[in-house]
Amino acid sequence: MLAQSSPFLLTIGSGVLYHLALRGGGGGAGANPWAFLTLAYAVAFVLSAAAWGVSGGGLPAIDRRVVTAASLLGAAAIGIELGYYLGYRSGWALGSASLVNAGCIAALLALIAAVERRSW
Repeated sequence: MLAQSSPFLLTIGSGVLYHLALRGGGGGAGANPWAFLTLAYAVAFVLSAAAWGVSGGGLPAIDRRVVTAASLLGAAAIGIELGYYLGYRSGWALGSASLVNAGCIAALLALIAAVERRSW
């Protein structure tokens, strides 16, 4: 049971921390979002590299699909974080910003899934 629920709990806990950090970080409306995101990604890099080293994963085979997917994920993460950062700086409410965004994303993903099913 713990193996099934731990990713869910990790995602929820991290999501709450994520929004609280974005809302509280940056030092006000005039702060530079790029400095804030650079520091956040530096911490993420160090933590990821440490976890990779501890796991003994070694060097992965370089596959174009993996590089492309990881690059797209990085670009998407910057877009998501910059959007929330700027949104919170402009006055988005903590309780509704994530809910509205998640609802829109879920609707778009459902539409994509429906189109993909028809193309099979």
